[in-house]
Amino acid sequence: MKATQHGISEGESETIVRSAQNDNGESVALTSALGADYVLSCLKIEPMAPTFKAAFSPYPGNDEFKRLRETKSDIFVHRLRDSRMIAVPLTADAGLADLQELPVDQYLAVVRALISHRLPMILPDLKLQRRRVGLVRINRDVDLLDQVFRKAAILRSERLSGFHKYPRTILGIHVLRQHGIEPSLGMTVEFGQRHEIAPSAKQLLDRGFDLTDCVLFDPQKTGIDRWLGTVRGASGSYLKVETRSGLVNAYPEKYQVEARKDAFLRLMSQDLSRAEMAKLEGVEAQMLASNLAGVRYLRRLCKYAEEKKKHGVLDAGLHVRFRFSELVSINNRRGVDRLRASPLRFDPVDETATHPRAWEGIQKFGPFRRCTRDPRVLVVYPSGDESRVRRFVHQLFHSQPQRIGVRFGQGFLQTFGVEGLDLKKVSAKPFRGVEADAETYLNAIRDSWSPEWKPDIALIFLGEGSDETVSRAYLATKAQLLMLGVPSQEVRSETVRAGPVSLPFILENIAVALHAKLGGIPWTVGVREPNVREIVLGMAHAEIGARFAPKKRYMGITAVFAHDGSYIRAATSGRCEYEEYPAELARSVKSLLARLKRDQAWHQGEVVRLVTHTRKPLKNTDVALVVESALRELSAEISFQGAHLTLSRAHPWRVIEPQASGAPKSECVPARGTLVHLGPGQVLLCTKDGGMMLRATDPLPRPLKLELHGGSTYRRMVPLAQQVLDFTSMSWKSIRPISEPVTTYYAHLIADHLNWLSTTKGWSDETLETQLAGSCWFL
Repeated sequence: MKATQHGISEGESETIVRSAQNDNGESVALTSALGADYVLSCLKIEPMAPTFKAAFSPYPGNDEFKRLRETKSDIFVHRLRDSRMIAVPLTADAGLADLQELPVDQYLAVVRALISHRLPMILPDLKLQRRRVGLVRINRDVDLLDQVFRKAAILRSERLSGFHKYPRTILGIHVLRQHGIEPSLGMTVEFGQRHEIAPSAKQLLDRGFDLTDCVLFDPQKTGIDRWLGTVRGASGSYLKVETRSGLVNAYPEKYQVEARKDAFLRLMSQDLSRAEMAKLEGVEAQMLASNLAGVRYLRRLCKYAEEKKKHGVLDAGLHVRFRFSELVSINNRRGVDRLRASPLRFDPVDETATHPRAWEGIQKFGPFRRCTRDPRVLVVYPSGDESRVRRFVHQLFHSQPQRIGVRFGQGFLQTFGVEGLDLKKVSAKPFRGVEADAETYLNAIRDSWSPEWKPDIALIFLGEGSDETVSRAYLATKAQLLMLGVPSQEVRSETVRAGPVSLPFILENIAVALHAKLGGIPWTVGVREPNVREIVLGMAHAEIGARFAPKKRYMGITAVFAHDGSYIRAATSGRCEYEEYPAELARSVKSLLARLKRDQAWHQGEVVRLVTHTRKPLKNTDVALVVESALRELSAEISFQGAHLTLSRAHPWRVIEPQASGAPKSECVPARGTLVHLGPGQVLLCTKDGGMMLRATDPLPRPLKLELHGGSTYRRMVPLAQQVLDFTSMSWKSIRPISEPVTTYYAHLIADHLNWLSTTKGWSDETLETQLAGSCWFL
């Protein structure tokens, strides 16, 4: 099936022509969208008058403001940044004095808040609910799970009655400040699903379901009090539940199971065979693709826009009327930049040793910096898998192009210039009859450990068992080895059994991670502004625990700085408990600047730029602390610049390129590096293109939203976005680019590992700052 110039198959093109005859409105909307350079997942909101009336007053305080919001149905109040309150009349008898006529374009934030507040009342048939993510509609008239069962031709048993998947739509009202266009209003639209389990925990138990690891809540309560805890087992007529207060016995009659996706699938798999589950998942993926992939997603957005247009003119307030219009399109190049990722660099001296792809570059030039020349490698494997493990290890380290092919034919040793290899293989014998039990591996390491032969790295081959058993085994093993100063690399049983098509790619990823954990640098990217001393700090936190249990939160901090024309990751990576991160961040800035100032001999007239990448916005006090630490360390003769970026995927925006063609999975997917300007200091960066998508049924990728903190002194968004794009190519966990920069990605890996390692008995992280300071142990 050929593709047209718009990236639509001939069959779909015919469908569009037919729709012009059957539904002229949708066809016009789709034709308009197809002619745009880019389309956003956002409907235009058009105010019907250029002005509206409102009254100002001093801000009365939080309690009174809340009371007015909750009790006054004839006015809408909104807090302004200048410590005043604005009140908009909703009815003719609102009784507001001193009304002023205000221009809509100067008070778009007020009109935005008004429409967002009033929309559930203006359109009651939608049954919109206010949630933290926006205005949410759950369409319980359509059960997607029933549709999946019917299309898969699988009979749904009575045991699964009350299991539902409903269409969910999330709406958000925004002020749009696109480059070169007058500020306006828009409504973002997100399509998704809502999982629900109607039967009580008691009813599920009576149906024979095992509720272990499910979360229970009391539907009669609200807030944090409604969450009871996690089911850890059953005994007689009650459940053993892990709560905030410890393990308790709970009678299941008044509780329900939280319908998280993992719990939903786990319970369904107790009623269906593995083959039936696989068939259902395949059918569901196809159904989702019909709404969320390629031009089909664009068609659905256009249809939604037409539905909203039919509402006509709506009254948000006495003097505020508006209507929904077409999708937001970008037809001028002023609002979009097309960035190109910098080539990867493989030599600290030769600036021409570059290549756009990681593995081909390593094969041609070798790694940027070599690792240990004669590494000692400890191989721990489950008994019974010796022959498979021996073959896999040989394929990993040694050259055999006739068996693996040209992609990994040279093996780890030859590719990375490693001269020798000292292997020690240890069999982990079953403990208490469980092949993958943690004690199996810990005993094997203890029995074989010798101070005279300390490994540089360990390869841990995990055996068969449940996901939970295997994960606990690796976690305990990794913790034990790290405390001994040894990084480790996990290899799962399915990896060892990989077929000839996927094996070379698997070996490449493992080889790159091994090289980095051994202290090497596989590749890096070049510096675009060689005259600027640049340091980039990435921060991300991870937590374990839940709403009903104490949370443990760690913050990871990754440092990358410019050195000899390339970006180099700092030898050590900071980490701390989340509550302590402002102090740790200031300490990291101070120590890193002092070290670089000394090592690179900074002098008068130098420009030093500190860039921070965070997944959650820094507070104003955090930014002030970072700047203060930097200025205290630098002399007055050195010019300091600061740029503080929040990088997020928790946003409603999608970017569609209607004319993107190619393979089906690339339809309407913008090119990697597409940069859409939402407003001053806000951009959407597309980091994942069609070639990085695994399946044609995958939904349109969500871009990375970059938002610049107001306290930044360096505010050029294009160079900052270019740097983020380049850093998505610097991960050594895979040979392919990832969808976020290595700064925040590594920081999250550090925090996530530390969270889980902290749960193991006797854990200490002292070696991470000493023996493992130069290792990417967290990969």
